[in-house]
Amino acid sequence: MNETIKHTVRLKNFDFPNGEIPFSVLEKIADQLRKVSEGALRIYLEGYSSNKRGREPEWLAKSLDFTLSGIKKGSTVLEIKAPLLTDILVNYQKPLFDELEVDTLKNQTAISLAISAYERAFETNSDTSNFDKNLLKVMLGFNKFFHKEGKEFIDIQSPTINKKIKIAAKNLKKIEILEEKTPADQKIKITGKLEMMRHSNNQLELITTNGKIKAFINNDSLVATAKDFFGDDVTLDGIAHFNPRGKVVSFEIESISTADKSATYFQNTPMAIQATLDLPGLMQIQNYKGVNKNKLNQIIDELDIQEDLSSLLSSLTQ
Repeated sequence: MNETIKHTVRLKNFDFPNGEIPFSVLEKIADQLRKVSEGALRIYLEGYSSNKRGREPEWLAKSLDFTLSGIKKGSTVLEIKAPLLTDILVNYQKPLFDELEVDTLKNQTAISLAISAYERAFETNSDTSNFDKNLLKVMLGFNKFFHKEGKEFIDIQSPTINKKIKIAAKNLKKIEILEEKTPADQKIKITGKLEMMRHSNNQLELITTNGKIKAFINNDSLVATAKDFFGDDVTLDGIAHFNPRGKVVSFEIESISTADKSATYFQNTPMAIQATLDLPGLMQIQNYKGVNKNKLNQIIDELDIQEDLSSLLSSLTQ
């Protein structure tokens, strides 16, 4: 039997007595905690937080096999046991751990990863490279537990990382900002050398001139085709998933072809194409106040233009 670690979830200022919780709320808490834990674990191991196709793998089902082990007063405190990942992932994608610099993952649970994800999202200058738009949307799911006045909050604590996070309506707004600035998935082409990831049939890696990109295949027939391209320069058609910085965090492969000279344009890691440019928002961020007559005169002086402002404007309207 897998070793488990006990986590605490404290619900404060909710409209039910301390030490009690309605089944409807308990069900939603369990569902939300499982979804965030799944997304955080998937993005560490696979590079993307969701999988809309195929069955849930056994390692994921075991990692998310949480157990409610107690309810206590002092607000309503839920005790939740989660299995250690080292017992489940011992033979699965172990080489990825060192690459991702998460050696401590062997002593973590999926809930621990969820806590770490919230902690990084709440910090102003934290590393957001391991987020995608889907995970951020899932993390915002806790919003449904809070009223407008914002008195309620949920604490989640894990002894494996000795950290506790406070989830409330106020700090979830930081995640809303991250989610809004994260580009939506985009269909693109990209070229690089295709490499296989060990211990996985559908996990691949594309080595581009700007670095490595995790790539994955959700089409079983394409998995067999991909094997013929390992170690070769290829052009991939598919869907790019971006992080809040606008960089590709993972790539969903839809087709593979041998790279040729016409594909050199796609050799650089693509950046997200923003659908719209929010000029008022950009002005506010940059503290732009506009240009008045004095400022315009100053600019003209700096350009060493001989005409005065009135003459210059008159010549422009002729």
